[in-house]
Amino acid sequence: MISASPPSSLLRHHHHDFFPLLRQSSTRIRQNISALNSSSTLFPQEWHRIGGQLVHQRMAIASVGSDAGFYGRRKKRMDLCIKASSVGDGEVKTSKLMTLPTILTLGRVVAVPFLVGTFYIDTWWSATATTSIFIIAAVTDWLDGYLARKMHLGTPFGAFLDPVADKLMVAATLILLCTKPLESLIFRQTPWILAVPSIAIIGREITMSALREWAASQDSKVFEAVAVNNLGKWKTATQMAALTILLAIRDPSCRGLEGFGAMGVILLYLSAVLAAWSLSVYMKNIWRIL
Repeated sequence: MISASPPSSLLRHHHHDFFPLLRQSSTRIRQNISALNSSSTLFPQEWHRIGGQLVHQRMAIASVGSDAGFYGRRKKRMDLCIKASSVGDGEVKTSKLMTLPTILTLGRVVAVPFLVGTFYIDTWWSATATTSIFIIAAVTDWLDGYLARKMHLGTPFGAFLDPVADKLMVAATLILLCTKPLESLIFRQTPWILAVPSIAIIGREITMSALREWAASQDSKVFEAVAVNNLGKWKTATQMAALTILLAIRDPSCRGLEGFGAMGVILLYLSAVLAAWSLSVYMKNIWRIL
């Protein structure tokens, strides 16, 4: 039989080795937890890399302190930290491929062809249908993230698919509006008025996708530098509002509301400015680290 209580000499030896290791590992764990919580759209490989680091740090503590109750209590606290870090913001914590948030995200991808089809159908209800599809997609964009965090239903596949679905819907809508602009005076005199912000927004999204993919292969500090910030959130909000307005005023019942069209154009340009601004902030953050 092996005694549950280690000899006093072993405790004294562990006392000298344990506390420096505990302080060092605790610092690394806090950094890893911060990296996991810094963004709701972490790439799957980043989750696995940081999660692996946490497990190794926990094993290091266990190898030193698991023999004594005093050290065991600290190991339990570290287990709670690892459990909390695996939860993060509610993303990527289940092995199931198809969860409710993922199904909602897939629904946005499937809705893109219907958005295009209803946009070009020449009927009285086409504009209403197109606007409704876009509004539902915008609502589910918020809803799937909320459910993933609240119900712990995030998956690596969902984390990958969510930004893809968003970019597909936004890019498709911008291209549609550029190919078939409104017949109001402002659009006839300046046919480029929607093309300029559309190119800026789509270019920014392509650049950010490549930048985050590269950052996911680097250390956690680089990935933290491209975590979603408030500028990105404001950009998304103004972008959704602008596109909703520009789609809605195509409805025949909205004839004569050119003022709303001008508001939509202003919001779209504001979204493009915020997109470029947020991209410059991300680039500056990375430049400081490198």
